[in-house]
Amino acid sequence: MTTAPLARVALALALAAAVAPAQAAEDGVRRAAQLLERNHYESAAAVLRAEGPGGEVGGAAALTLGRAYARSAELYRALHRSSLDAGTRYLRAVAAQGGPDRSRLAALYYGEYLVEAGRTAEGVAQLRRFLAQKDAPAPYRDLAEAALAAAQARTVPAQAKAADPVVRIQAAAAMSRWEAKRPEAVALVDQAIGELRKAGKPPTRATTHAIGVYVRGGRHDKAFALADAADLGAPSHEEAIGKSKVLRFYDAALLGNLAALHQAAAERLLAEARNDARLKGMAGYFLVELHLQAGETAKAAAVLSALVAAGDLPAAFRDRAAVMQAALDARSGHGVRGNAAFAQLAQQHAQEPVLLAETLRACVRAGASCAGVAESARALALTSQAERFRNLHRAVGEHYAAAGQTERALAFLETARDKSNKNKIDTNDPLLLVRLADLHLAAKSFSENLEIYFELAKEFPAVRQLQEAGQGIYSTEYRSAGDVKIF
Repeated sequence: MTTAPLARVALALALAAAVAPAQAAEDGVRRAAQLLERNHYESAAAVLRAEGPGGEVGGAAALTLGRAYARSAELYRALHRSSLDAGTRYLRAVAAQGGPDRSRLAALYYGEYLVEAGRTAEGVAQLRRFLAQKDAPAPYRDLAEAALAAAQARTVPAQAKAADPVVRIQAAAAMSRWEAKRPEAVALVDQAIGELRKAGKPPTRATTHAIGVYVRGGRHDKAFALADAADLGAPSHEEAIGKSKVLRFYDAALLGNLAALHQAAAERLLAEARNDARLKGMAGYFLVELHLQAGETAKAAAVLSALVAAGDLPAAFRDRAAVMQAALDARSGHGVRGNAAFAQLAQQHAQEPVLLAETLRACVRAGASCAGVAESARALALTSQAERFRNLHRAVGEHYAAAGQTERALAFLETARDKSNKNKIDTNDPLLLVRLADLHLAAKSFSENLEIYFELAKEFPAVRQLQEAGQGIYSTEYRSAGDVKIF
């Protein structure tokens, strides 16, 4: 759920009260809040990480930074899903190509994408296919063995002692899947990253898997330091094909690891902000929202129940708490109750575009029965295209997108986009843009897809892999030969 105007006002007032005692820190929180309002999540977080929360303003800084991380986590999860869909589609085509100009690495990356997408058996088959190649590059054989071990949930002691630090990091990533092995995995990564830094910046593959190890090991500080210093838009590997063609491969786990990092950091900070009496209810609300977005139903239910019982919810959030409860019911085995609650909320907010939009979006995300809610939202949306109706058009579009009705979804989502700032995140929620990019790819509108990701990459460099996947799909499926360039 995107914070609605009234809720944003309540948040601004609470932050102003919480940071009033310290002017310098207040300025930092204000700058970060302004960046957050314009959807510059990474920039907002950078401001607060540079200053560091502390003293009397710790709660306000923790709340603002937690919100920035929460929004980033939600965005990176969406980007990860999109990347896996587009990446597997593109790499399937590349891996199927034979002849002397075939890629020697496509099966490795295709296998990793399949495993990351949860298609483990198919992924293992591709990794084994890569290892069966007589001309598979030697360093990548060890990486494939480590990837295979992770996919099959077994440890990799041989690779953990390899001379190549990148191989050791990937072996540590496989090892870190076991809680008891995480301290050892973190120590291995610390050592390997230290070696790589002596030679310059660690390569993208090393950064990707090191972030995953640090997140699972609870070392968020090290993960953020590594991500901040890295070029997250750089490919994992570039492979020359023939005399003029270059294939760029990206790590399947990067966006997912970034989502996990921001999710964990947001949870810690929002829980910390709840210790500030002035922010307790608001921080609790955003914590429920964070858990719901990640599908952590039990955690969300526990926090929401405590908030309601204590009467801590600010007035601006009480209607939204009812929407959250309906979503929790729908997700936790009480579908009939959840569906009834959504229907009642839709009737209650039938003439309120903001709340009706939030009701429909929550209903769609919860996988509830939304036909009646969607019809009410559609009827109201068609009465106006004014600013306060934009989220309602978006919600209807997301309903159609979930139902696989691409053309209808695009019509409503395009109405929700700020036409004067077509792909600018300052006035368009990045999640809306990602949804539009996915739909344009499905509709074969490649230029629209690439334009969106080109703009998003200015704030979120890791988006580059989605640009490359879109170009790759066009090149392999709709163009006979040659690379497709970015503008």
